[in-house]
Amino acid sequence: MKQFALTGISIAHSRSLQLFEAAYHGKYTYELMPATTVAEALRMYEEKGLSGMNITTPFKEAIIPYIDIMNEDVCKIGAANIVFRRNNCWMGHNSDVHGVVNSLRNAGINLFGADCLVLGWGGAGRAATLGLLKAGARVTVANRTVSKVEAMSAFPPVETLPLDEVLKQTEKYTVLVNALPVLPELVERIRLYPHHVLLEADYTCGILRDVARNAGTRYLSGLQWLLYQAIPAFRLFTNEEPDVAAMQLIMNKVVHH
Repeated sequence: MKQFALTGISIAHSRSLQLFEAAYHGKYTYELMPATTVAEALRMYEEKGLSGMNITTPFKEAIIPYIDIMNEDVCKIGAANIVFRRNNCWMGHNSDVHGVVNSLRNAGINLFGADCLVLGWGGAGRAATLGLLKAGARVTVANRTVSKVEAMSAFPPVETLPLDEVLKQTEKYTVLVNALPVLPELVERIRLYPHHVLLEADYTCGILRDVARNAGTRYLSGLQWLLYQAIPAFRLFTNEEPDVAAMQLIMNKVVHH
């Protein structure tokens, strides 16, 4: 039986295990495999004889030097959330791009020509930006340090603004993607409007959901992002179609729990 895992730090809360079990109904095994370093995670992969591994915080960027062959998205983003071993080579992919775009499309959002604001320039923020650009959206990236955005030479050119400047000037945007930690300063300063759709990367913190509700903003939980990044990841692992309906059912139960 093929075995798969999720690795990262502080992953006990992760819903990936439930998603995988729903996807394949016990045909394969999946475990949460915490590690303290990327090297340790890869060593455990080999020892356990895994067939694929999902990568989460804080290893998505740290794993890049270990990858032998990476797809174009990983090259541009500089982060991977999927690795597996093929012919003695580590292969790296990034499905967060799909997670963002398909979360929004599934919610009925037409991204072509939409004005989108991405908050943050870590691995999740870069994946969100690339996905939105590919979907034909106009994207602005807000980050505390704008020079970090401009330093990514492999990334398509994108409009950038300092985070402090943009939080109170959000009217022109339709879609906001938050890929920053939800800190008090963000909650206090961000201006949301009824015409906004807000997609959150982190599904463990619901503070911005309450801010969005008070503003009349449509809120999409990071659980949607998790679901839609998992679907292509599981296909890559198994070369089989996961049971998407069962995966959606699990996520709906989590949301309404």
